[in-house]
Amino acid sequence: MIRFQGVETVCGHPRDAVFAAGMVKANWPTAAGVRLGPDAEKLVDGGRVTATLDLPGLVLAVTGKVTRFEPGSRVEASGHQAGIWAATTVWMDDNTESVDRSGPDADLRTSVTWLFEARLPFWLSVFEFPATVAIKVAIPVLRERFIANILRYLDESGARFDTRHALVDQSQEG
Repeated sequence: MIRFQGVETVCGHPRDAVFAAGMVKANWPTAAGVRLGPDAEKLVDGGRVTATLDLPGLVLAVTGKVTRFEPGSRVEASGHQAGIWAATTVWMDDNTESVDRSGPDADLRTSVTWLFEARLPFWLSVFEFPATVAIKVAIPVLRERFIANILRYLDESGARFDTRHALVDQSQEG
């Protein structure tokens, strides 16, 4: 069993905005032959997800579908292919209940928690150690790029937090 998990923190943006940014295909990076992300431009309920690990002489790939989708907070996807099973979960939570609504959003923090699991069939078990090492090497780069891409998306879209817990396009405000 290959299993990795972690938590990242995004400051100044609400959970819904971070979730929306995280579901965009362009925000799911690749690193060291590891790719994980949606097949379409935007990950939606019932959408497809691909996990690929390109090792020298072997490509391990799994295509699955979104099995749980809670807009604004959680997405789970899993699938299997050629005996390989993989699942990923990403959920977001924020501290909106404890943030002073009259003050700036600087104290607003959204945590992005993620979990990736994969299981190889017995006949591929010889590749479990190199696969684990390749994923472990790629994870710091993937995490950094994923959060950086989300922040870039939020900054470029002009999204900000308001008291209704919604995304507001600043260019359309009067």
